[in-house]
Amino acid sequence: MTKTNSAQRDFWNSPSATKWVTLEDELSATHRNVTRALIEAAEIAPGARVLDIGCGTGASSRAAALKAGPEGHVCAVDISRELLDRAGQHGAPGDGAPIEFLLADAQAHGFPARNYDAVISQIGIMFFEDPVAGFANLLAATRPGGQVAFVCWRRGEDNAWFAKAREIAVAHLGDVSDDPDAPGPVAFADEVRVCNLLAKAGWSRIVAERVQIDLTPPGSPAETAAVTTRMGPAARIIREYDAGQDKIDAIAAEIAGYLEQFDSPEGMRVPVVMNRFTARAPG
Repeated sequence: MTKTNSAQRDFWNSPSATKWVTLEDELSATHRNVTRALIEAAEIAPGARVLDIGCGTGASSRAAALKAGPEGHVCAVDISRELLDRAGQHGAPGDGAPIEFLLADAQAHGFPARNYDAVISQIGIMFFEDPVAGFANLLAATRPGGQVAFVCWRRGEDNAWFAKAREIAVAHLGDVSDDPDAPGPVAFADEVRVCNLLAKAGWSRIVAERVQIDLTPPGSPAETAAVTTRMGPAARIIREYDAGQDKIDAIAAEIAGYLEQFDSPEGMRVPVVMNRFTARAPG
């Protein structure tokens, strides 16, 4: 029996989603090279029909719409009403494909069969409670020969953006236990596991690659550090321990000190290695 994403639905329709909307400009700027890496891999042709999973506030959907052009179509899907409403406020780029905004659980939603040329996701596909069921559902919505492409976070030294902030928060407050495969930001860090999940779901010609990407947060090291105490692994530890403002300030100051090495006259450039996956629908 297919599991439901009730926990994710609750989380992404809570004040956590409001943080994403509030910090939308900072997050979109930080992840602009992630968007570029995704669109490069997606091979979206003019006139293509594109399904964007976990679209958030819509940056990846708008980038896909520009590639698909006026004759194409983008369906932007998210489980969060607040994030989707914000994406809808942006709408579609004037010289791109129209964008349909769909509030749905992509793991189980009944998409039209064999309807899409490309399925994409920018760090938004790692939240399936049953990944095989989710990938199989997306496969059923993809035309034969169509492609899925998605970009996900790695762990440890490859993702110091997360790891260092977490390490600093743990030093100040204490650790929290994590299931590495549980739905969440780094659930698809293990590329071998993800390739196996895609294969079990029926996808073919599966490719996993590690791509070097510079994150480009728009603020100073101190401003960027403040964001990490509101979102991400450090924020989770702060929330779990119900940390006071003095502890939050101390964590932010130490993260800012770490980030100073990535500041430059052109702005912040924080290198990470991410997983990028592509696969084809058989046929």
